[in-house]
Amino acid sequence: MKKLLYFTITLAVLAIAAYFGMQSAFKIQAEKVVEADGTVLLEKVQRVAKMITVEGYFSELYDHKEHYWYDISPLRKKALLKVAAKVSIGYDLQKMEFEVDPIQRTLLIKYFPDPEVLSIDTDVSYYDLQEGLFNQFDEKDLTSINAKAKDLIRQKANNSDLMLQAEDQANEIRDLIKFIAEESGWTVKELTRIEYEQMKEKADTTKQELLN
Repeated sequence: MKKLLYFTITLAVLAIAAYFGMQSAFKIQAEKVVEADGTVLLEKVQRVAKMITVEGYFSELYDHKEHYWYDISPLRKKALLKVAAKVSIGYDLQKMEFEVDPIQRTLLIKYFPDPEVLSIDTDVSYYDLQEGLFNQFDEKDLTSINAKAKDLIRQKANNSDLMLQAEDQANEIRDLIKFIAEESGWTVKELTRIEYEQMKEKADTTKQELLN
């Protein structure tokens, strides 16, 4: 009787050990293996002269939907994504035109560029991605959706008051430049946009007459 009891207990212990051993082995086998590799290449170096005066932060829900022929589930695909973006507004100073007269110690600013979107840094999160049986997303689709979402942020930035704030910042910078120049014995003059257009038109007319 005692031998039978010991045998039963031994079988129970072995069964429990086998169960937990299988569970442990299954968990080990079921662990997700993620491998990532990347190559970063520096393709181009370009010198720029850009001045950021305002930064705006945007958050937008972008709903993309398209279908073939009929708007039914097998022919439809849709994506809902959240776009968080930092938009930098400022000036491309390479577009500025000016003349320096060291003898008269004058600086003539002919053209000061308008504010523009200099960069958009985005962070895209996909909340919902639904595909139809005959209409599925590919890599090109997702790239296009990201680009459209970024364009939407650009439109929002251009229609916001960030441009006005950037102009106010530019006026303060102009005043600072004039103050520093005048303290150094220089005179700063700036053409209005109308004066610049007239000067440009006159130069183009003269050039055309010389060619003829």
